Amino acid sequence: IEQEEEIRTQEENMKKKKEFDEAERKRRIAEERKKQEERLAENEQKRKEEKIRLKQAEEEKERERERLRKEKEKQVAYERAEQERI
Repeated sequence: IEQEEEIRTQEENMKKKKEFDEAERKRRIAEERKKQEERLAENEQKRKEEKIRLKQAEEEKERERERLRKEKEKQVAYERAEQERI
């Protein structure tokens, strides 16, 4: 009877350990999944920010090109007026 009791106790302990190990494994998997989702979200945010930054840089370049074009037009008009005056 004592031996049966000991065997039952060992079986219960093994069952508890198995359950604990399984719960721990699931917890680790969930934690890793959460970290992966956070990394994906961070990367997506970085991509969005980079896209915005590139768009702003392109808009700035376009404004500068327009400014230079207008400046060139003024210069050409001024030179033409000088030529007509002479």
